[in-house]
Amino acid sequence: MKHPLQKILIVGLFLSEKNRHLTMRTAADQLAELLQQNGVQTINVSDKLNKFRRFAETVLTILLARKQYDIGIVPHYCPNYKRLLPGWGLVTA
Repeated sequence: MKHPLQKILIVGLFLSEKNRHLTMRTAADQLAELLQQNGVQTINVSDKLNKFRRFAETVLTILLARKQYDIGIVPHYCPNYKRLLPGWGLVTA
């Protein structure tokens, strides 16, 4: 069965053959697997352990693949994001 959402971009740390023994499985990795098991296509970014490389790959993927996904799940970990990014908050459909 084809899911109404064509493709979802998921940002986080994903396991790969290179880093599988170096880190734990993340919530983003688990979410992507569950969505794929239920027929949803995902674009997963990134498997880089270095935070600067992961950030660069994430920004490039968001920009270069922007026409290839319908929705993006991008976690942010900044407690003061409302001061840094006024008007940002939870988006509900």
